[in-house]
Amino acid sequence: METTTGDEVHEADLKLFQGTLFNPPETAFRRCPERAIIAWRIQDAVTNLQITAALTFAVWLIAVLWQKQPLWWLATPLALTFPVGVWNFIRARLRWRMRGYYLGPQELWVRSGIGTRFIETSPYGRIQECTVATSFWGRRFDLATVSVSIGAQGSLVMLHIEPEEAEKVAKLLRDLALKRGVQL
Repeated sequence: METTTGDEVHEADLKLFQGTLFNPPETAFRRCPERAIIAWRIQDAVTNLQITAALTFAVWLIAVLWQKQPLWWLATPLALTFPVGVWNFIRARLRWRMRGYYLGPQELWVRSGIGTRFIETSPYGRIQECTVATSFWGRRFDLATVSVSIGAQGSLVMLHIEPEEAEKVAKLLRDLALKRGVQL
């Protein structure tokens, strides 16, 4: 596992995010821990195996019904899902690089996306609910997810961060929402 300084990461982010639109000045987006990459890769591999098994069964069923199909037909699902598996392996690292959150002085920022990049923001006063949850793979890798409901706009999700950090962030967001709450 390589270690980089904050300045090196910031420089890489500036190049990766192409300017200041997705990496505004004076913001230091926090990323999830690198072990989230392993969790995403395993989760994607399990999903890919399930799809491969389902496609193999479908191709086998077609071959049995037609009775004259060559045996190499059973390799077609693997040929179809292997590139997806390779892409998912690469995508996990890219997801980690793109995903982050920033607790600004007035609002929460959440950054995500690979091909289409997103920065979602919400003033603290708009926060209605803050939930901390963990998934099956999150528990295995000691990761938690914070979901922030902002009413009609939907929600912001800080995916796979440290559980202790998730609790602190959720408590801080609840406190800020109560202080700066918009009265309806």
